[in-house]
Amino acid sequence: MMFKFTAIIKLSEDGNYEITFPAIKGIKAKGFTIMDALEKGEYALRKFLEDRIHEGEDIPEDIKKISINTDDIEEVIITKLIVFLEDNNILQA
Repeated sequence: MMFKFTAIIKLSEDGNYEITFPAIKGIKAKGFTIMDALEKGEYALRKFLEDRIHEGEDIPEDIKKISINTDDIEEVIITKLIVFLEDNNILQA
């Protein structure tokens, strides 16, 4: 089973990169680099999905559209993170 979620990576005021998922409130991770933020975001997304599946809860749908005001943003990246559920119920990116 495949899960795909929109991720937004922004350069924050402290010089780190912050990743969020608009469809999933509450998941936020920071990294020193874009790759670091992606790795930490993927881990946070995987943990969220594993917990939801373990508890038998529904997985939210990804957003269809996104609107971002870039006036106050130095750098921004919008991408999709894909996570797969293997047969052994372990999620892998």
